[in-house]
Amino acid sequence: MVVAPLGGIALLGWMKRLSTHRVTVFDNGFTYFDRGETEACPWEEVDKINEILTHEQLKVLKVPGASIKNLDRSFTVRRNDGREFRFTVNSVDNIPRLAECLEDARARHGIDWERLEVK
Repeated sequence: MVVAPLGGIALLGWMKRLSTHRVTVFDNGFTYFDRGETEACPWEEVDKINEILTHEQLKVLKVPGASIKNLDRSFTVRRNDGREFRFTVNSVDNIPRLAECLEDARARHGIDWERLEVK
């Protein structure tokens, strides 16, 4: 009986953390706001962008052989000093729009881009 309220409190804490996470993209870079701290990352300091495509499959129990397939897309941006910024559907509202901004920055600034597929 104690587990449900504790799980709910943990969920609220996680949701609050996500609501305080913000990313703003500009022509010359982006700002990453998380846990009360804002960090700027100019495109000139970006070493590499990793695009991670994760294939997900949820089996439908009532129908043999049926499944729901999904392709999850996320990004990791690594700065020259080794600092990594992770962007997932849970932390960014519009991943396709972020992908456009990252691809534009890659083309303009010659940033290395690596695509990884996880099945």
